[in-house]
Amino acid sequence: MQVVCENCNAAIAAEDLDLGRNLAKCADCGNVFNCADQLEGVAGSSELSVEREEVPMPKGIRVFRRDNALRIVRRWLGPKFFFLAFFCLVWNGIMVALFTFAIIKGLWSLALFGSIHALAGLGIAYATLAGFLNSTTVTVMDSLLQISHGPIRVPGNREFKAELLQQLYTKRHVSHSKNGTSISYELRAQLSDGRDEKLIGRLEKQEQVLFMEQEVEKFLGIEDRAIRDEVER
Repeated sequence: MQVVCENCNAAIAAEDLDLGRNLAKCADCGNVFNCADQLEGVAGSSELSVEREEVPMPKGIRVFRRDNALRIVRRWLGPKFFFLAFFCLVWNGIMVALFTFAIIKGLWSLALFGSIHALAGLGIAYATLAGFLNSTTVTVMDSLLQISHGPIRVPGNREFKAELLQQLYTKRHVSHSKNGTSISYELRAQLSDGRDEKLIGRLEKQEQVLFMEQEVEKFLGIEDRAIRDEVER
């Protein structure tokens, strides 16, 4: 469905629509108007066909294409994992010294107290090792979309029938803490059964998520449509 100007009847471009407030601006005559009545019945006024700029392949991404298969591989390794590696060496070194001292002196209560911190250190070390070795692989093959992480085992592997995928989109997630504000990105999918599923989460580089969204939709022949609250490209 095409939104048209109430004043001059010109077609409104997608970039001149504010779907959050149901407002449109005509590039021809400058008229700003409420377009809610024209959006009725278009997927809850949240989706419209759009033409978007092509996202170039970003660093850290590799793509393998065949006639009947698509594979996108994203390496996890980034600057934060070098900091975590240094932190793990210091933290776990302190824990080894603490346990050695506690055992020699027979301070079993100290050893028990330190075990909690040691477990935390092991968990961080496991996550750091995954950061250095792991990749996320998005595979579309045999009518399936598969998300896998490895070789270090971590949660998040997913599998969907390609026929269920109606739309992929990128969503920004903002979290606030006493240390400041952090921003991450999710690749999500709207399914034909009404579900909205997270495919991949907690990615730091917006362009990587937008590129994966673009390539999967292109391979599956999914028409790109604007989704409310998605990241624009």
